[in-house]
Amino acid sequence: MSKSLIPEHLRKDWLLHLSGFVTWLVVSFLALNSLDFNVTFFFKASGFIGFYILFTWVVSSKKGTNTSRNKVFVALQLIVLSSLIYGDRHNVIAILLVLVASQLPAMLPRKKAILLIFAISIVHFIIVFDGEFINALFRVLIFFTLQIFGFSTIEIMLREERAKDELVAINQELLATRFMLKNSSQKQERLRISRDLHDVIGHQLTALSLNLEVAKHKVPEEFKPLLQDNLQLAKSLLADVRHVVKEMRDEEQFDLATNLN
Repeated sequence: MSKSLIPEHLRKDWLLHLSGFVTWLVVSFLALNSLDFNVTFFFKASGFIGFYILFTWVVSSKKGTNTSRNKVFVALQLIVLSSLIYGDRHNVIAILLVLVASQLPAMLPRKKAILLIFAISIVHFIIVFDGEFINALFRVLIFFTLQIFGFSTIEIMLREERAKDELVAINQELLATRFMLKNSSQKQERLRISRDLHDVIGHQLTALSLNLEVAKHKVPEEFKPLLQDNLQLAKSLLADVRHVVKEMRDEEQFDLATNLN
């Protein structure tokens, strides 16, 4: 079976990444559609392409890895977006701030992320403020709430993934514990049986051997061969019991490697 070239976390979240691409594509088209082919057009086009490259690099990296580098890339995305939002006549480029907010749950705790989104909104307000406070406030407030929504959505998804991973780890620990408890109960049962063999049958066979040894010296000569045979049989049984008990006790030794496996 051939191994896929696409990492598992990308194949699993393909719809999320596709929606991010479509959002970037639509915003880029709306922002560039009305521009002439001049320096401004190529400047903005380069900005959009650079933003998407940085965005793709961050979301394509495995969760929990290269956090410091990803923070730098997110900062660069914000710088690029700030330059693109300035002079945006259609007021659509700020939608890409939602894509930035969706990257924050993987690298920042909730409080720091919300503070960062709030700071981004302040900068956004400064950029779009044209003298009409209420108009600029509501424009920024819409995108602020969208950023919070995007951040919360990804945070919930990551939280569910972490909870699932923790549940899998707990189940593995429970299975391992149950396996060890089962082995322990079996060993305890064998140990109990070995003690019973040693304490009950072993002692009785020892007493029987001693009684036969005494009787052999008190019976007539004609019965001594029979008693000798019985004495040898009792000693043989006692030796067998001791051998079995020894083997069962040797099995009780704790095998660390086996239990770890």
